[in-house]
Amino acid sequence: MNRLIRDAKIIDSSSSWNGKRADVRIRKGKIYEIGKGLKKGTETEFIGKDLMLSPGWIDMNVHFRDPGEEYKEDLQSGIKAALRGGFTSVVAVPSTLPVIDSKSGVEYLIQRSKNSGLNIYPYAAMSKGMEGKELAEMFDLHDAGARLFSDDEHSVMNSGLMKKALLYVKNFGGTVCSFPQDPGLSAGSMMNEGALSTMLGMKGNPHITESIQLRRDIDLLRYTESKMHVVGLSTAEGAKMIKEAKKEGLQITAEVFLANLLWTDKQVDGFKTLYKLNPPLRTDKDRKALIQAVNEGTIDCISSNHRPEDVEHKKVEFGQAATGIALMESFYSQYQSHLSNEIPLDRFVLCITNNACRVLNLTAASIEKGRSAILTCFSSSEKADLSPSYSKSYNLPVLKEGMKGKVHWTCR
Repeated sequence: MNRLIRDAKIIDSSSSWNGKRADVRIRKGKIYEIGKGLKKGTETEFIGKDLMLSPGWIDMNVHFRDPGEEYKEDLQSGIKAALRGGFTSVVAVPSTLPVIDSKSGVEYLIQRSKNSGLNIYPYAAMSKGMEGKELAEMFDLHDAGARLFSDDEHSVMNSGLMKKALLYVKNFGGTVCSFPQDPGLSAGSMMNEGALSTMLGMKGNPHITESIQLRRDIDLLRYTESKMHVVGLSTAEGAKMIKEAKKEGLQITAEVFLANLLWTDKQVDGFKTLYKLNPPLRTDKDRKALIQAVNEGTIDCISSNHRPEDVEHKKVEFGQAATGIALMESFYSQYQSHLSNEIPLDRFVLCITNNACRVLNLTAASIEKGRSAILTCFSSSEKADLSPSYSKSYNLPVLKEGMKGKVHWTCR
């Protein structure tokens, strides 16, 4: 793709052009030239309103449901939705059917995504079948291309197994993920525990579900001197614990799902199954603490936790409904319309570019002459264009008329 992008504001903390407006010429997959008033060449010119250009975005947590549940989402629909959302790479969780706990599962995702315009970096299961009983073949999985190890929302309760995983990945520089929920406290819960859950008569998920599990995992991290990435922080206490662990010098990073920055448990009022999530939406105090943790760098990454569901799993009684919301396509417009006054754009972009690369142990893209053109082009003032959806998801958020934040295109 040869293009000449006119008058785009560069959003890239690692670039000498960061915060400046410039023309950017792309030739044969490289950034050929950057400057002011570049002469028109043979490239296709791209001119837009309030254009911005950043390194390609990375979604650290997506469910593509392929293999096994392609009626909810498949790789083709997932890839199209990701590109529309502005992502050039995604990290696909291992909770497919069968579970991604073998080399063939990792290789399947990597091979199927080639020449698609989207990099898929697979998670691999930490334990065989995500059953928390026996370690998966972690070295072989890493060798096949797995970037992180996680049992997704199945918290590893066996402390001995978690310790072994943390020790084992040190042999090849891998990273173990923690989903901080104690299932003994969270099992059967449907929303955040509080006054609203009591009023609605629903079993609540208490804050200590997160802090108890996270405290154990931080203790194990300290003991093993390994690397850990915490996925799905949802409480003020959890953010505080991550901050303290980082001050201590532990090799720990953290990720928050966009939904927990956007909404609170009040969204569940009226038994709205769209907002039945895991971790659950918490209080406004928690939401504000998470936003502060993002802004100060305690939380490294923001992800969509794109979890597509079909109508049969969402349009049912609240207690029977599956958890999850599909936010990948509207990721940027949700931020621009509802969070841009609370999280600066440069911080938001950092969380889905350089910080994500650091967690994945990848070389970050940069908007400099001679570098590979791994880019996302977007506008903060133009209206979002998200209909019809490319995803198969039924559980898409309700989009308000006139939402701002448009992704124009990506290249990789």
